[in-house]
Amino acid sequence: MSGTLRPLLPAITAGVDGIGQLLDSLGAETARLDDAAREHGRQLAASTAGPGLGLWEHELGLQPRPDLDEVARRGLVLAALSFFGGCTPERLKALVSRMVGGAVSYSEEPEAYTLHLAAETPGRVLRDLPGMARAVSRQAPAHIHCRLAVTGDMGSARQTCHVLHGGAVMEVHSE
Repeated sequence: MSGTLRPLLPAITAGVDGIGQLLDSLGAETARLDDAAREHGRQLAASTAGPGLGLWEHELGLQPRPDLDEVARRGLVLAALSFFGGCTPERLKALVSRMVGGAVSYSEEPEAYTLHLAAETPGRVLRDLPGMARAVSRQAPAHIHCRLAVTGDMGSARQTCHVLHGGAVMEVHSE
């Protein structure tokens, strides 16, 4: 910062004792403040927020979800923000892709007003599939029915995990 202040000062200040030292001593502190301001800006932006996600959830009227990781919470916040724009199948596909972190494909049934979205989540089971389905249905126009199918390959080893789905705990086995 001291390099940017010197050209702005009048020429007479160049001969004053201590001005150069003062500007040099301020340089490190202003650089620290610049870095802190950039980090606070990143926390306020929905696409990069970490601890700032709670502010976004509150402002958008979303229920805070501390049980979800930051990526899932950020996806829900971005989904709520995207509500303010027009909705297309590509936009719904991108929404689901952000929430699952995997590949998504879609097909349309115009005569039935239905959009089928298929997502793959390799190596993991989603913790909040009903919440994801609600987010997709909130984004879709009222006359469009969205069907969401999520598949995942849990690998070759047999695994068992417990998943909360619709208020019931399910035991999921993979072989």
